[in-house]
Amino acid sequence: MMVIFVSMSEKKAIKTTRRVLDAFANRIGENTWQTVITQEGIDMVKRLLRKSASKSTSVSCHWIRSRQISELLWIVGNKNKFDEDGNVPVNSTGREILKNYVETGWSFMPVVQSITAVAALLHDIGKASRYFQAKLGNDSHSADPFRHELISAMLVQGMYCFCTNQNRDIWEELAAGKIPQLKDILNYCRDASNEIKPQYKPFKNNTSITLYCILWLILSHHRLPLPLNDNGDKITGSDCKNGASKLSDLFSYITTGYTYRRFAENDSSDVNRFKSDLDCCFTFDSDFSSFSKKWQNDLKKWCQRLRDVSPEIEKFSENGTLRLILRYARLSLMLGDHFFSSLDPDPKWQSESSLYANTNQDHRGKQKLDEHLCGVKNVALKVSHYLPAVKNSLPHTGIIRSLKQKSEGKYIWQDRAAAAVKNFRKENPSVSGAFILNLAGTGCGKTTANAKIAAVLGEEEGTLRFTLALGLRTLTLQTGDEYRDRLRLTDEELAVVIGSDAILHLHEQEREQQRNPKKDINIFTGSESLEEIFDAETVFEGEL
Repeated sequence: MMVIFVSMSEKKAIKTTRRVLDAFANRIGENTWQTVITQEGIDMVKRLLRKSASKSTSVSCHWIRSRQISELLWIVGNKNKFDEDGNVPVNSTGREILKNYVETGWSFMPVVQSITAVAALLHDIGKASRYFQAKLGNDSHSADPFRHELISAMLVQGMYCFCTNQNRDIWEELAAGKIPQLKDILNYCRDASNEIKPQYKPFKNNTSITLYCILWLILSHHRLPLPLNDNGDKITGSDCKNGASKLSDLFSYITTGYTYRRFAENDSSDVNRFKSDLDCCFTFDSDFSSFSKKWQNDLKKWCQRLRDVSPEIEKFSENGTLRLILRYARLSLMLGDHFFSSLDPDPKWQSESSLYANTNQDHRGKQKLDEHLCGVKNVALKVSHYLPAVKNSLPHTGIIRSLKQKSEGKYIWQDRAAAAVKNFRKENPSVSGAFILNLAGTGCGKTTANAKIAAVLGEEEGTLRFTLALGLRTLTLQTGDEYRDRLRLTDEELAVVIGSDAILHLHEQEREQQRNPKKDINIFTGSESLEEIFDAETVFEGEL
């Protein structure tokens, strides 16, 4: 096949690109190469270019199919140097076209970042309890009487109730650096009639949608709450069957249940110990005033921003956009919490607090609690900042010719299904996304059909980027092999991830043996006698 390589590389990448392309093709211009090459050679060129690629690398490969038709095969490096057909722009402008979130279509980004930052700075304050700190010191693996997410949410709820009773706005108070003391907050977290049973009903009576957003992110940053009662049974009723249409209605279904609470056994000794542990969950030896100035200043800064965007949150809750905003915020918070928890503590962190958020492998205190809160906030904000770039910046396979080929025989239904989805998109351009059920028997070609359907669902027809989640490791590996063989995807275009490196290694060895059967050496075939085995000269001689 005849191909043309076009390089738009800059700076030091020019020499690197020319060195690779000169080895495979004839240079017919300053930045253009042409040659007749096999598919394996094209894959080799792409692999070498990707290996040495930098931010300044940009190379496209065009397949000359006829005198009038050429097809873009792939682009390595900066794809902004070419359009979707591989053409090079001839004009440019120095004006900053996309200079803010409004012009990128993410006008709600300030709301996402505000609620994410405030939730991150408060999401683990429940770990300051005497029980949790003792648990870290004892390296206990027993379930908490009340999970720290619930305690953190109740403390934030207590802040709101305390400020409301004082005729003050919680976000104004926090923005001014006036954090309520724990002794005042706990009065609204406990039931006055019972010193052990905490009160969770105030979630129903709030009118602040902004507070609901913060509470929801805190409660769900590890697990989604289930509508269970204290007996572990599902909450029933007409309202629960219809579901919650508003965020405020959702909190009427959230109880301690079995999602956030551990219940005592029947024996008296466990009951007494459970009551003692439960009381420690709402006992704090230090106040928030011991937290670092960094945490206090960050809380002031982002509570002020949250107060400024509160009217927009009210508007988004009315038009149904709030669900999407909370999904992005929860994603950012969870990724930030997971990533920062894996990092080593900062030796330069300055704080008077002796509270810890987690432990290291030696079961010693790792990150300070206020350090953890600020670190999760920083990472979560970075995640949310890059969300608009996910759509255009993530790599994809480019145009896959095998997806355009017509299916034959019993696989014709694949093209019919893909054509039906494509026609639906044309008739309904405003509809984004789809819920598709692919029901077919074993061996009917569902795997390839899913790829064809995913390709027509994308904005650029023929390109492919999608994630396929399967329930079995072996099925995942088999599906990866089918995509690699049928669609001719390389290791740079296809990633297969399972939960066992050993099984993946054995699977790769088996594939290698199938490709090169002559390399297999069987010392014992089962037909030799013991005399024949010991008479043979083997590497085991002298070791038996």
